[in-house]
Amino acid sequence: MTVKQTQEQEGPAALTIYFAERASNAASLTAAKVEDKHAPAPESTEKTAVLDLKNLDYKEIWNKVKMVTGAQDVPATAEEEAELQKLEQMRQQSEKDRVRLAAIRQAKKDQERMLQEARGEIEKLKQL
Repeated sequence: MTVKQTQEQEGPAALTIYFAERASNAASLTAAKVEDKHAPAPESTEKTAVLDLKNLDYKEIWNKVKMVTGAQDVPATAEEEAELQKLEQMRQQSEKDRVRLAAIRQAKKDQERMLQEARGEIEKLKQL
């Protein structure tokens, strides 16, 4: 996959999908609607479909790609599910740690502030 980022915000956010064999019916219907001027030209044996993905979130993009290519979702294996669960637990622990460390940092700042105030009081008493 090649990604070409441009400063142009007016035109489409084009995704060109190349088919080694004939393109699906859905791909044929959408192919002429959008032009991707940055994509390389297809080989003589390839067909292409260009999708405009501007302002779409990843779920909408995936649904368009599935519709055009005929791709299907593959269910996660038990191993992948376990890994996702482990990552979620790590994320939750990370959030707890972040809160705990923020409290420690704040307590340290408060203690330093109190020490500075106490030193200031001592200086005032010395000057009297």
